[in-house]
Amino acid sequence: MALFTPSFSFKISASSSPRRCRFVKSPRSFKLRAAVAVESPSFSSADRDGAPKLLLEVKDLSAIIVESKQPILKGVNLTVHEGEVHAVMGKNGSGKSTFAKVLVGHPDYEITGGSITYKGQDLLEMEPEERALAGLFMSFQSPVEIPGVSNIDFLNMAYNARRRKLGLPELGPIEFYGYVAPKLEIVNMKIDFLNRNVNEGFSGGERKRNEILQLAVLGAELAILDEIDSGLDVDALRDVAKAVNGLLTPNNSVLMITHYLRLLEFIKPTFIHIMENGRIVKTGDISIAEILEREGYKAISNTYIEDAVLNCCFEIENQVSQGDLRIDQFVDDELEYLLLLINKFWSNHELFTGFCPGFGEIVKLNHPQSNYFNPDRRGPLLFMLLFAFRNLFRETTPLHRLKLRFANIKIRHF
Repeated sequence: MALFTPSFSFKISASSSPRRCRFVKSPRSFKLRAAVAVESPSFSSADRDGAPKLLLEVKDLSAIIVESKQPILKGVNLTVHEGEVHAVMGKNGSGKSTFAKVLVGHPDYEITGGSITYKGQDLLEMEPEERALAGLFMSFQSPVEIPGVSNIDFLNMAYNARRRKLGLPELGPIEFYGYVAPKLEIVNMKIDFLNRNVNEGFSGGERKRNEILQLAVLGAELAILDEIDSGLDVDALRDVAKAVNGLLTPNNSVLMITHYLRLLEFIKPTFIHIMENGRIVKTGDISIAEILEREGYKAISNTYIEDAVLNCCFEIENQVSQGDLRIDQFVDDELEYLLLLINKFWSNHELFTGFCPGFGEIVKLNHPQSNYFNPDRRGPLLFMLLFAFRNLFRETTPLHRLKLRFANIKIRHF
């Protein structure tokens, strides 16, 4: 039997339809018309074939810090389709920003397990610059200054590098100016901004707008926004969010890292993911963020742990009701199967050692001579299971909910 850590999904609210940015002025050259055609294609139902395409798939991703060898990501799973907006939330140190940096190939982190597929390609086999040219974009919490390099030169070089990758002719300075000027309107910036050096002397809001301008120019398929709301006042946040919304199309996606509900009020997510201890532990809609705002991360943690326990109990109950597991006539292999069912929902789970160290040892037992594999000790085994759950939920969960699950099984000595 394959053992795995649980993942849970929740009902998702319908999100607003993505909007597409249109240029205000008509292009004035053949090359510029070609640029517009590449960056702002038109879409129809026939283009979509009735379903969004898979853009990014992350499976069991694990990573460590290269220098210290400290594990940071411990089995991250995430699927992103075209046209979706995903928000990743979590406490400081939960692995959110590390996850974003690993996606773009940051050299400070080493992949120790799992896979990442982007547009059907193995992302882990690509260098950081190859990922960028393939349409992966990341905005950083603290964008760096580049003295001596003007914004327009920087954007022109980056944009032409992507065009070369796509097999398209480069745009000259005048043609590129005609292409980039309408993009400034998207981020609410003046034209003289292009002549300033990259991020040199910029305010926090200007740096974040500049990041979104780069996204608008490059036309990335997957934008990773790492705390784009950090340090912004309400007006600046509104401008940045409006720009991001204006860049959404049916075939690109956004992955946002954030701490705050206020960003999600401006950019409506398709999914919200909660990270804890290097894993995505819960996925849902905007209601998750609302719970966080009211009650904090403890409420989310308690909920997903309870879900895991009750799902485990429910699975055991089903096995009994279907006759696949006979509680009153245990033999060694059936009891071992019961332990596997339990472990199925708790394999490698940090909470085992944190809350239930005794029960963790019980699950590891597989020797027939153990008292816990003796048919006469079936009652104490499940009592220990309940005892572990009582320790886990002694402050937050009504114990009778768990007792009722096991009472239906009618176990002797229970």
